[in-house]
Amino acid sequence: MKLQHKFFLAFFVTNLGIVVLLLAAISLSLSSNFNHFVNEAEYQHIKDSIMQLSASYQISNSWQPIINNVQI
Repeated sequence: MKLQHKFFLAFFVTNLGIVVLLLAAISLSLSSNFNHFVNEAEYQHIKDSIMQLSASYQISNSWQPIINNVQI
């Protein structure tokens, strides 16, 4: 094998390894950030639901409007 081909092969394998490592790092980062986003959205939804349920209970002093599915 010629020296030129050996250099090309070494360069190609090195760059391929770097690309694979970068793709893995990007994938892990996106996955982690997306999970954080979903958890924050769920937390906010639960917090809003608690506030609405609290307000509903304070207005009627019972859970009956919720049970009857009536909006206050």
